[in-house]
Amino acid sequence: MHRILTLTLTLLILLTAGVVAQSLGTDWIVADFAANLFRVTLGGKVTSLGNFRTPSTPTIWDLTMDTDNRQVIAVLGRTGVNPGHLLRIDLKSLLAATVATGFSPFCVKVDQDGDYLVGGLGGTKPSVLKVKRDGSAINTLRPGFSWVPVFEQDRVTGDWIVAPASSSVLRYDDSWATLVTFVTHSFGSLYTTDVDPHTADLYFAANRLVRFDPRTNVVRQLNSSLPIRNVGDHGLVVDRAPATGGAIIHASTWAGGSGRIARFDRSGTNLGIVGAFTTQLTGVILDRGRNLSPLLQTAPNHRLIRVSFAGEAGKPYVLALSLAGCSPGTKLPDGRVIPLNPDHLTVLTATQSLPPLLLNNLNVLSANEERIATLNLNPLGNAVKGVRLWAAALTLDPLAPLGISQISGPLLLIL
Repeated sequence: MHRILTLTLTLLILLTAGVVAQSLGTDWIVADFAANLFRVTLGGKVTSLGNFRTPSTPTIWDLTMDTDNRQVIAVLGRTGVNPGHLLRIDLKSLLAATVATGFSPFCVKVDQDGDYLVGGLGGTKPSVLKVKRDGSAINTLRPGFSWVPVFEQDRVTGDWIVAPASSSVLRYDDSWATLVTFVTHSFGSLYTTDVDPHTADLYFAANRLVRFDPRTNVVRQLNSSLPIRNVGDHGLVVDRAPATGGAIIHASTWAGGSGRIARFDRSGTNLGIVGAFTTQLTGVILDRGRNLSPLLQTAPNHRLIRVSFAGEAGKPYVLALSLAGCSPGTKLPDGRVIPLNPDHLTVLTATQSLPPLLLNNLNVLSANEERIATLNLNPLGNAVKGVRLWAAALTLDPLAPLGISQISGPLLLIL
């Protein structure tokens, strides 16, 4: 198998062409204002997964897939009122457990340690908080926003791009300590965001859809006809491609309070409506949407990386690294992109493991469609402190175009 992997990855590094054109192809998990959770197929079939409200936390404001790629982290609360909480929901058993409480969360992301970054009210001021995944600690990373911030990471630089629900986009460094850029715009408040899986672009939405290009710090309106009923009654996720299999997915509330899921291409053109709901929608994510999920084992730089590809059980995979970045990446003749700029480290890790530093980056996915790779750079000590390291993975199938079945988005680790 190593010979096949070597030949395949050497070929990939040399190829160039086109734009990305591959969809993840899994169901959507959707939340509504009344804290109901639904599973929605790409064809629009809606199945209820249950209700998770309590008297003090009647609304799910946001969702993200946990680092195990099988459970959902849901943000529950009441508008502007403490306490709210983070809820971990197992999509198979539908059992739910509280992760952390005592604050008013609005949006949630998973960081490079497997912990949770939350935009919410930390005390009295809107802040960005870091919540340990076991709920043992809640720390403020950046306080003092004008309104609850929604944010996403620029995977090229590691900076955090923030829309604090006003006519501006803010850019902070990876530590949240320094404001790098302040960009004004005339597109109004923005309450939800996601990052493109294969480009550097970020998308924000409220009653319009906008794109932020972190390379140029330009905000561009794509669509101004998105329905919005209340703050937060919408969600956004970006699938893998602008082609028929993928799109910008926007869940929101239409006239009369009914929910709809709309699909848009990268220019903002409406590709059609999927699903019908009687309540206001507040969140949408892709089921099994994380191909690469890090989990810190021993600080600062010993991590497990879960390699997970839905529908790919038994297929060989390759997890490769780069010190040269993820954009523009390695472009393939069939329109797909491997989001790594190849360097010597890419060639080395695409063809072999590097024990004890990197283990299980070349293997076959198990029956449950995943494997755990280990990246332990602690033996290198301060020599790697502050280094930016990018990872990407793909699965191999001789029946797939170019022998490549699925390609992950990039993972950025700041050591």
